[in-house]
Order: sequence, then C-alpha cells, then structure tokens
Amino acid sequence: MKRQFWGKVILLMSIMTICACGGSNDDTSDIVLADIGIIRVNDVMRVSSANRDKVIDLYKQLIVASMGDPGIINFDIMESVTDSNQLIMFQTWRNQEAFDKHCQTEHVNSIMPQIQRYIELVDGKEFTIESMDDIDPDKPFRFNVLMRSDNREEYVKIVRPVIREVRQRDEGNMGYDLYRSLTNPHEALLVEIWENRLALVRHLNSDHFLEARKKTKGLVSKQQYLARMQEE
Repeated sequence: MKRQFWGKVILLMSIMTICACGGSNDDTSDIVLADIGIIRVNDVMRVSSANRDKVIDLYKQLIVASMGDPGIINFDIMESVTDSNQLIMFQTWRNQEAFDKHCQTEHVNSIMPQIQRYIELVDGKEFTIESMDDIDPDKPFRFNVLMRSDNREEYVKIVRPVIREVRQRDEGNMGYDLYRSLTNPHEALLVEIWENRLALVRHLNSDHFLEARKKTKGLVSKQQYLARMQEE
C-alpha cells in the first residue's frame, strides 16, 4: 500500500511539481530525487539585525574553506524570503563519514564557535536521505527542494504570499518556507514539513497551490533536487 501511494505522489509531483515550484519552459517538471544515503543538514537559526551581516560573512568564510572537504555536495547559507533575520545553513554530504570528518576540520572548529555566539538555533536537523518506502506516510515528513531560477526575485515575489496561505490555511502543515541563497543569485531552497500524506495531497490540490503554479510557469529554469526525510 505504501509503495502504491508514494508512487502516485511522485507521479503527481512530476506532473505538477511540488509546493508552488514553477515548471520548466516546456511545462514539464524536472524533479530529481536525491541519492539514498546522503547526509542532509537543515540548521534554521535566528539572528539579530545588528549581527546578521557578521554571521553571514562568517558562514561564507566557512563555505569557502569547506569546498575542498572530501564528500561535499553542497553547502550554503540562505535567508528566509519571509523574514530576513531567519537563516538556514544548508549542507549535503555523500555519506556520514564525510560529514563527520568535515565536522572535525580546523575550519569548522575555528569558525563555528564564532557563529554560535550570535545565533539562536530554531530547528537543527541532520538526516540520512531515505527511500520513499522507508518513510511512514502517516507520520510527519520533510521535503527539501533545491532549485535554480534565472529570475529568482520574480519567483520569490509570486511565492511569498503563497507561503502565508499555506501556513494559515493548509491543515497538517508543520513548516513551510522559501530560502534564497546568499552566495548564488539563482538558487533557492523550499523547506516544508507535513503532518502526514493526506496533508500533502490536500495541499497539492489547493487553489492557492494550483494558482501559484500557473504564475510561476517557466521561472524555474534548471533541475529541482528533491530530498525527503522522516521528521522526528
């Protein structure tokens, strides 16, 4: 039953894209599932306006220093499009061993303590990417969708009010936000958490989702990488 349900959900997401993501120019979604076994980190944090630039600069230093670490796939610092003082440190590593070695490097041990002085961690999650069959659809789960857009700010302008609609109206939504990269002007990350499979299906069929999809058509110009994780 789980296999049949998730097959239908993936098909639905392939046709519609998920959560207000625009289709490609030929109106076909380009969803790519993240590899099983990779490590994904979502660290959502609050920072004061006075310390925001300092924190971002430290993260950029850490990102540059980490680019040579074995097993790195991506590493970025991003800001919420609904609250510029909410940031997310977004990382992906080939496996647990690579991530553990990264955490022991000199650049992490020298820069992270400086960052931690200025932030309040809101949601710190480390996940191993799982098969759809290993995710219980009746329990909370999380999606990350990493996307590229040549007109990111137009995309943000359309999606920002949809975020408010989802938070206020979609039953079973536990978290929904869009973050724009502070190192790459074309990248954005959608982070969403759903109470169960039914909540996601209702969202995919909501009027605000369907209307946003029409408006964002063609704005996502590259592949969208989807990672799915069981929420604790």
